[in-house]
Amino acid sequence: MLQVVALIWLEIKKLLRTPSSLVIMFVMPLLFTFIFGSFFGDVENRKTQITVVDQDQTMLSKAFIKRLSQDPIIEIKQASRSVGEEDLKEKKTAGLILIPEGFAEKITTGSSPVIFRHGPELTIAVSIRQTLDNTISQLMMKVKAANLWSVYSDGKKEELLKQLIEPRNESVVSVQSEQLSANPKTKQLSQLSQQAVGFSIMFLMFMILTATGAILQARQIGVWSRLMLAPVTRLQILLGYLFAFFLMGWLQFSILMVLSSVLFGIEWGDLLGMIVLVSAVLLAVIGLGLLLAGIVKTVEQQSAIGTLVIVSTCMLGGIFWPLEVVPELMQKVAQFVPQTWAMKGFTELMARGGTLGDIWEYVLILLGFAVVFLGIGISRIRFEA
Repeated sequence: MLQVVALIWLEIKKLLRTPSSLVIMFVMPLLFTFIFGSFFGDVENRKTQITVVDQDQTMLSKAFIKRLSQDPIIEIKQASRSVGEEDLKEKKTAGLILIPEGFAEKITTGSSPVIFRHGPELTIAVSIRQTLDNTISQLMMKVKAANLWSVYSDGKKEELLKQLIEPRNESVVSVQSEQLSANPKTKQLSQLSQQAVGFSIMFLMFMILTATGAILQARQIGVWSRLMLAPVTRLQILLGYLFAFFLMGWLQFSILMVLSSVLFGIEWGDLLGMIVLVSAVLLAVIGLGLLLAGIVKTVEQQSAIGTLVIVSTCMLGGIFWPLEVVPELMQKVAQFVPQTWAMKGFTELMARGGTLGDIWEYVLILLGFAVVFLGIGISRIRFEA
């Protein structure tokens, strides 16, 4: 046991006395979180400016614009067609919604007369189109309701439609809406929280990659040969390295959790759930590091290949952006990288107030990755001198 503790302490000291390791462990994740958080802010608090050109100037077109102005993701600016097209050309506005003459007449016949123009860089174009379609559908329903109402009353269609579009007493009828979906827990991490979690995981992986390279480095400089001749078993050597990597990872992540809470106000959620989740993530990451160390022959090869693997899997696993915004094919591929399940677990704990009982599935999947990675990695460690 003393031999295992000595090996653990040796590896931890070796890592902590290296300035570059300390920068990767603590400075870089906090710096990246600060930069991206300061310059980009929370996505949910930002609105996309859209210019609306109303060439119809009717009650229905004005009601259409009023409804659009209430949407939480867009900011409406009205202008003439020439100004709107010029702004779109010069990228002063993200999109142009054209309401042509005859809008009200086409609404009554069930047509969708609105024209929406935008550049290829507008990532929320699909959401805006959905908003336009929903708003037009609502107006169509009110037009049909007014027509039906006029059949059974003495009122004129125009007056009845006006009452539906602009009710005089909105407190007469109270409607409570509720969003239904396959998963009722649809709340996501804020942009700043996602950046804090994502960069912590990514630089944790870089640190573990450096730490697991110690085995390769020990073989290159002859330390491994001396370990094989020392009065310790192979199991003690293996446990010493694994516990050292695990403690290094927990030291890094716990300090990042505390600093991000103090500096950025990040709330990490249920403590017990967080302890179990981070431990599962660490085991999977350590397993991946050992797997890479078992495949390559030198520290330089591990660093080059490991960096490529870490960055690419982080991109797939939702570290840099939510998986909901990527194509369906990428979402399916993302199921095969541990970062995906780590981010799901952190989202459950931090954004939805979950506990250990809510993340057990993600923990089991991460432990499955750990078993596979550790099994392959350990099997490829050459204990001979």
